[in-house]
Amino acid sequence: MDRNLQNRRRNLSKHQQQRIQKNKRRQMLSETLEDRRLLAVFNVANEAELRAAIIAHNGAANMDPINEINLSSSIALTNGTGDDSANAGDLDITKRFSQLVITGATANAADTVIDQGNSDRVFQIFQSADVVFRDLTISGGDIADHGGGIRNDNGTMTLDNVILSNNRTTGDRHGGGFWQEGPRSNGGSMSTDFLNWSRFYGLGCRPLPDWPQLTPKGSFIEM
Repeated sequence: MDRNLQNRRRNLSKHQQQRIQKNKRRQMLSETLEDRRLLAVFNVANEAELRAAIIAHNGAANMDPINEINLSSSIALTNGTGDDSANAGDLDITKRFSQLVITGATANAADTVIDQGNSDRVFQIFQSADVVFRDLTISGGDIADHGGGIRNDNGTMTLDNVILSNNRTTGDRHGGGFWQEGPRSNGGSMSTDFLNWSRFYGLGCRPLPDWPQLTPKGSFIEM
C-alpha cells in the first residue's frame, strides 16, 4: 500500500479518536451543567409581585440552594385573609430545605415596610423552610393566634437588621412581634418596639429564653 495513503488513514483515525474524546467531554460537561442549582432572583415592587415570587419559590421543582427577593419599595398587603399558599392573607413560606432571602431597598430597615394593615399575621414560616429577613420592617400583623408579625413553625429564621413594629396577637396568644415554635433560628440584628402587643408574655417576641441560637446584636426590646 502506498505509504502516503497509510499515513492519511492513520491521521484520519487519530482525528476520529480525538473527536470521540471531545464529544465525550462535552457530554460530561452538559450533564454537569444540567445538575447545577442556579440562584433565582426576584425584583419586587408591589404586593402582586411579592406574592408571585413567594409562590414561585414555594413551588419550584428543583432544590435551589438559595432564592432572593429584592424589594424596591414598601408594600401594603391588601389581599384579604387566610390561606396557606401566600395567595391571600399572610405570606406563607412552605418550601423545605431551600433558603429564601427577602431584602429591603436600602440598608435602613425603616425605609422598606411590609405592612399587613391589621388584617392577618404578616409571615408564616412552615417546617423546614429557611428564611432570611434583611434590612426591612414587618408591621401591621394582627391575629387571634401566636405570632402577629411572624410565626415560625419549626423552620429556620434569620433576622438581620429587621424592625418588628405595630404587630399584635389577641385572645390568649403570645408573641406580638414573632412566635418561634422550636429552636431552629439564627441570630442577627433585630429591633422590636413597644407597639408589638400580646395579652400574655412575649409582647415583642416569644420564646426568647428558649432560643439560645438567637443573639440579637445592637438591638432592643421594649415592653
